[in-house]
Formats: sequence, C-alpha cells, structure tokens
Amino acid sequence: MTNSQQTPPPRIPGYDGGPFRHQPELLNEDLFWQVHLHLGDTQGQEAGDLLSQLLGGDTWPVFTVPLAGAHHLYVVYRALEGEAGIDYPVLLQRPPRPRHRPHDHDRR
Repeated sequence: MTNSQQTPPPRIPGYDGGPFRHQPELLNEDLFWQVHLHLGDTQGQEAGDLLSQLLGGDTWPVFTVPLAGAHHLYVVYRALEGEAGIDYPVLLQRPPRPRHRPHDHDRR
C-alpha cells in the first residue's frame, strides 16, 4: 500500500454509501501496520485505541491503492456495529473506447 493522496470516489463498488474518511496519513505509522497485519504486540493500549478508531468510530477509514490500468483497490475499515471488518473492493475502470474514425473509403 502506498500513501496515495487520491481520494476515493463518492461511490465505492459494493457500498450504498458510507461515512467514508480518507486517511492516508495512517499509512506512515508503524502502529497502523502492526494492527493491520496483526504483528507484534497488538494487545497494548495504543494498539487497542487505534483499532477502536479504525473499526469503532463514526467514520469508515478508507485507503486508495492505485493499480495498473487506472484500476484501484480500496481498503475500507467498515465500522458497523456487530459487523466491523476490513473490505478490499476493487474499482475496475473501463478502458476508453476508441473514437470512430472513418476509413479512407468512407470519405467522400
């Protein structure tokens, strides 16, 4: 994951909406990665506070990961009571359609 400053679109595939909050600054924090990847001592007070912030707040932290071909992966910390979790929806961009170009024999 990179610290992409690109904000998520107003609609993320698979969601009817949500209180999304783009928080790329968390990607620079070691504690975030320990909690996200379940590494080291994630049972400490600071880790518990961060986990509560990610999965128990009024907003859903979202991170954007640019992929090849203008596609994007979104990491959504879904803070729904009783259904909290992390989702990884992908937004696939359709390739631009080529403009119709008349063939030489179509020109008159």
